[in-house]
Amino acid sequence: AWAEKCQNRDTLTVCFFGDGAMYQGVLDETYTLAALWQAPIVYFIENNQYSVGTALNQSCSAKSLYEKALAYGMPGLRVDGMNPLAVKLALEYVWQRRREGWLPCYVDAETYRYLHHAGDLAGSAYRYRSREEEAQWRTRDPLAETLRQLTRRGLIEDASLKRLEENA
Repeated sequence: AWAEKCQNRDTLTVCFFGDGAMYQGVLDETYTLAALWQAPIVYFIENNQYSVGTALNQSCSAKSLYEKALAYGMPGLRVDGMNPLAVKLALEYVWQRRREGWLPCYVDAETYRYLHHAGDLAGSAYRYRSREEEAQWRTRDPLAETLRQLTRRGLIEDASLKRLEENA
């Protein structure tokens, strides 16, 4: 982001990381410099509710992760990370307001990691969350919901739908 700004390019850098990484010291340094230098960067937090196996409310005193942006003098917003259209619109919102002081910023995308961190078992297998919680989040699966919306609106044919499902 800094290199792009130094070269007078009108670009946006998006840095993706999970909620567990928010407290890494190197990120504090980058947030501070980005804010001081007004770097064109979005810190996109994939807020999956658990840092490995620790619930967010047990590791963070802030009610919402995007509120931490205020400590660095930058704006932040929350978006439904389970909704691809909402994510697209949030990033477009930030881009359209970049000259109004919206960069750098935080985007807190509330989402869910179905499996344990770096594993192939559900978190409930390790007992840090319940099967009911996992089932509730599964009803909001972004892939299934996107395919339902495309079908409902008549924007996709059955053959293309089947191909998308297989690829996913």
